[in-house]
Amino acid sequence: MGRDKVVCVFNKTTFTNATILDENTIKCDSPSMLNDQGYSKLSNKLVWYNVEISIDGGRELAGPAQRYTYYMDPKVQNIVPNSGPVSGGTKVKIVG
Repeated sequence: MGRDKVVCVFNKTTFTNATILDENTIKCDSPSMLNDQGYSKLSNKLVWYNVEISIDGGRELAGPAQRYTYYMDPKVQNIVPNSGPVSGGTKVKIVG
């Protein structure tokens, strides 16, 4: 009998690869956040999924579900001042 595949299940509908790192850690591949036209599904709001693990290829889910949140990467628009002494200690303001 073959070994069943461990998978991550997002919102009980999207199945992705899972990697077992150790007895306490599993890493999941996240689903794409691109729509059918290839544009990001992210807007100014948070997008999240309920994620569960299956150790039998998706036939049965192990809970409880955990929330997985996508967020927009911050965009740095300006750093003031843009330079300072090599010795450090300069306070900077990051605008984004």
